[in-house]
Amino acid sequence: TPGIFANLKSLRYGDPLQIFTGGQTYTYEVQENSLISARGVTQVFEPKEQDWLTLVTCESFNAEEDNYRLRRVVRAVLVSVE
Repeated sequence: TPGIFANLKSLRYGDPLQIFTGGQTYTYEVQENSLISARGVTQVFEPKEQDWLTLVTCESFNAEEDNYRLRRVVRAVLVSVE
């Protein structure tokens, strides 16, 4: 069944993402939405100078091999904390 990140592919550059925690709202702006190989995930977690949110989920299930061939990566930069 579809998981919490099932609609990540619909996010576009500039779309806001909000995280609510500790009584605060962290607002991020999408900067990138891409597909990478399952082996390319380590490059996604390279350090950045700004505060970034990186969301990763699986895509393109291969029933014969019982695995996902691709990863969806959405990266967003922090724009405000309220």
